[in-house]
Amino acid sequence: MYNTMMWQINKIISKGDYLYAVIPEHPKATKNHYVLLHRAIMENAIGRLLTDDEVVHHKDGNKKNNNIENLELINKNDHIRLHRLKSGKKTTKLKCPWCGKEFIRYTNETFLQKPSKYNCTCCSVTCGRKLHRHIQLHGISTELKERIDNNVIDNYRTYREI
Repeated sequence: MYNTMMWQINKIISKGDYLYAVIPEHPKATKNHYVLLHRAIMENAIGRLLTDDEVVHHKDGNKKNNNIENLELINKNDHIRLHRLKSGKKTTKLKCPWCGKEFIRYTNETFLQKPSKYNCTCCSVTCGRKLHRHIQLHGISTELKERIDNNVIDNYRTYREI
């Protein structure tokens, strides 16, 4: 039995790759009153409910090792990036030349490996269309050329190269 602050965990169920706690009063419990055990443990440790953007990561990769020392609270985007790095796929951090938003893409999904008319990658199809329409109507100004040239912020090494 775990020490708890918010949730009393009396029963643990093993289902698939994860362990679940039976917590009928949990606001995000399933119809069978199941809550992922690692989420319940983290909520007890921090004393609040997790937001939808928060993920509990198992540092050692063992989804059934729910010791608090093995759990790390990170946001969804960082969790996705972490697993991309472990998969060996390279990612690139970019800055949209149209709206200025910073975003991350697999390197093979950028202009670095896929041909592009203006040698840049936008954050969305909408920004890409706006950029191309602007260039069609007004050409490429010095400022726009500089934003296109500064599209790549960083290339991330793969996990296997670290």
